[in-house]
Parts: sequence; structure tokens; C-alpha cells
Amino acid sequence: TFGTGTVCLIGDGGFSQGGAITQDPSGGNVTINGGAIGVTLSSPNTFTGNVSLVGNAIGVSAAQTAPSMSLAPSSGGANVFFNGGAGPGLIISNFTLLNLANVQNLRVGNALSGTLEVGADYNWSSAQNLTLMSGDTMTIGSLINATGSGSLTLSSAKNVVVSANITTNTGDILITGNVQIPGNLLQWTAPYETNAPVFGTLASGNFVGVNISANVTTSGSIAIAGKGGNSGSDNH
Repeated sequence: TFGTGTVCLIGDGGFSQGGAITQDPSGGNVTINGGAIGVTLSSPNTFTGNVSLVGNAIGVSAAQTAPSMSLAPSSGGANVFFNGGAGPGLIISNFTLLNLANVQNLRVGNALSGTLEVGADYNWSSAQNLTLMSGDTMTIGSLINATGSGSLTLSSAKNVVVSANITTNTGDILITGNVQIPGNLLQWTAPYETNAPVFGTLASGNFVGVNISANVTTSGSIAIAGKGGNSGSDNH
């Protein structure tokens, strides 16, 4: 049991559990870094602070409760596979995601480096707000469907390619590729047309910032901002 302080657990030999973790009602942020071996949460934990899990392998086999949780690889440039995938890289399985359903805000990926790919169709029915991040190309080749009230944010420091349908019920959908949001890369808040992103000179190359060839549907708001590369043609 942790009190109200900040908790940081770091070990290159990995992290695994022998018992449940709980925090006081006003607990601080928790960081668990398992390095190259990774992090395994096998007990039902109740976090009251924001949680960051870092490792080249992350597995969750018991239900977790937290206001916010981020999952990211420990190696810079490592690719991330959301809801399964062939790798190599950090693979976040569907079983792990099911055990994170009670996390209010879930963030997956590294905003500074590495690609992210959705490995299989993903459906969730909770009020969870989901953010997928990448420093390189993000590929949405399998559908994403939210039937609850959760929102979806897709944010890449380079480009986002959407070739499968994206649907939320009432939650907003935000997609950004190669743009900077003032103050915080991941926070583009309503009214979206007023709190506009910055279209400066960012990632270089030949690409389209946001390329959508499928349906994007919600009864909430949709906000899209993308900037193309600085070489070749058809960059927009």
C-alpha cells in the first residue's frame, strides 16, 4: 500500500507482482519501468494517481483501476502494436486491453519515436478515453469502434494513415499528424476551431500528414489537423 507520495519502480530485470498494489485516495503518480524485460501486472491493482508503465514487453492479466495509465516501450525507436501484432516491438494484446477497461484515460505509444500499428479490430464499450501516439507513421488498418462514451485521439509526430473505419458513440475523435498543439502535444481541446494547432516546420520527408480513406463517424465532434512533409509532391 502506497500513501500520497510519488512512486517510481525501476529495474532492468523486469517487474512482476507478488501481491496487489493500492494507494491512498490522493495518491501520487506511479512509474513502473521494467526495461528490456518488461512489466507484468498479475494482481488487481487500485491506483488513485496517474500510472506510467514502461517496458519492451507489457502484460496485464488482472483488472486495473486508475484515472490515467500510459504504456510505452523502454527502447527509443521501438515500434508499438496495439491490440496484437507480429512485432518486433512492444505488442499490447487484447487480453491486456480488456484488463485495462476500468482505466479512465488510456495512452499507448511513444509520442517522440517509433511507429504504431493497430493489429486487429478493436472494440470497447466503456467510458474510457483512448489516445494512441507515435513518433513515426501511425497505421490504422483495422477498425476501431467505441460503443460507450469514450473519446479517441490519434496523434503522430509524423503522419497518420487511416484505411479502416473509426467509430465512436458520443466521444470526440481527434486526429493530428505532424503538428504541434500549443502547450501540450496531446491536448487539443474544444472549441477546436479556436484552439488551433501550430503548422510549423516539423518532420521532414515525403508524406501526407493525415491520410484517411475510410469512414470516421461519431455523434460528437471530429477534429483533424495534418501537415505534409517538405520534399516530393502531394504533401498536405
